Amino acid sequence: MSEKVTLVSDILSGKAESGLVRVLYKGEKQIGTTTFCRIENGGRKYFLIDEVKVTRGYKREGFLNQMLAEISFIAKKSKINRLELDVNSKNSDAISAYVRIGFKKQGEHVDETEPKKILYRFVKILD
Repeated sequence: MSEKVTLVSDILSGKAESGLVRVLYKGEKQIGTTTFCRIENGGRKYFLIDEVKVTRGYKREGFLNQMLAEISFIAKKSKINRLELDVNSKNSDAISAYVRIGFKKQGEHVDETEPKKILYRFVKILD
């Protein structure tokens, strides 16, 4: 990460139940952000990653990877070894990016909000 870019993690509770990861340019301009929350479902524990955004003009510069690496670090410290996220099936750039950094498509479901869309669920198992 260059000296012009800062990665900021805000854990919203002491046990990393949820949080926000931001990338700041020159300490001020926010150029990337994502949130995560801890989910426990049927004995399975994972971080669900949501609202992943990188500002146009800063894409393809590694900021997505940096944010997800930070979430992976927080997950491991919290004894979580699985990350999950949903991607719009029509967003081929995002799908390619997630596959490149080790996520695998696990399934799909319909988002019932208007307009309806198909979402792919992607999963990454952490070492």
